[in-house]
Amino acid sequence: QRLTPDESLKLFGAFSDNLQEDRSAAIRVLKAQHFVSLAAAMNPARPIREQAGPYLQLLVQDNDLDVRTAAAKNLADFCARLDAGTLQSQIIPVLQDLSQPPPPGEMSLSQAVREHIAEHVCTLAAVLGREGTSNDLMRLLRIFLGDDELKAKVLATVDPVVEALGGEGTQSVLLPEVIKMKDDPLWRGGPSVVLTRT
Repeated sequence: QRLTPDESLKLFGAFSDNLQEDRSAAIRVLKAQHFVSLAAAMNPARPIREQAGPYLQLLVQDNDLDVRTAAAKNLADFCARLDAGTLQSQIIPVLQDLSQPPPPGEMSLSQAVREHIAEHVCTLAAVLGREGTSNDLMRLLRIFLGDDELKAKVLATVDPVVEALGGEGTQSVLLPEVIKMKDDPLWRGGPSVVLTRT
């Protein structure tokens, strides 16, 4: 962030344009880890939403799980800098694909990525607002709330969703999904977790 706009643009342009060309997984991990910091240092004339493509390239297309996991850890910071339209059109559809559970009896090769998405996905509500959370984010949350291994991560970080939906929206949109857990003895406290936040 101490670089001049021209220096930042030159550095970040090389950084993002050559992601696929860098054969070193260790270097790509470092790029994924520092992606948000470099994006924040960009010339303000270049909107952060223009970096959604390179970010998704790291998150989805990289052959190395460590690279994809490093990108997933930055999900909250990167998405907090985007607008709702970019989240709805570019980010959420990709997250939905990445978050699908593996077929029964099979192990997910990207479980670590799914875990980090579940851990950070609720933060997107602050950008999406009530309508976007209700119409778009909830489709993604339903995937995790139906996953015995990942629902705890959503419930532990659900505050931004409750705040975006408001009391009435939480009661009508989120709570019914959580109530479905009542038949699971391990998750009978789920509704009370949400109610205490409304």
